Amino acid sequence: MRLFDTYISDEEGFSTFHTHICATLFLIWSNKLKSMQFMDIMIFLQSLNQVNKEWSEADIEMLIAEAYVYKSLYQSSVQMKQ
Repeated sequence: MRLFDTYISDEEGFSTFHTHICATLFLIWSNKLKSMQFMDIMIFLQSLNQVNKEWSEADIEMLIAEAYVYKSLYQSSVQMKQ
């Protein structure tokens, strides 16, 4: 629920913040994903609900916080190019 609340309250809307959430998830699991074959990666990504059952509310808060950091860094870099 906390993640969906953040999606709804984000000023730029779902699609922009969702991109940063996905990037954060890929970074969290990058070591594991790099060691997998393509089919294993697809199965892993399709079964994230099983993986996320072990996550606490603090883990979700950290995910959201990291995604906001990446969003801020991205926006800063875009503004510097202009």
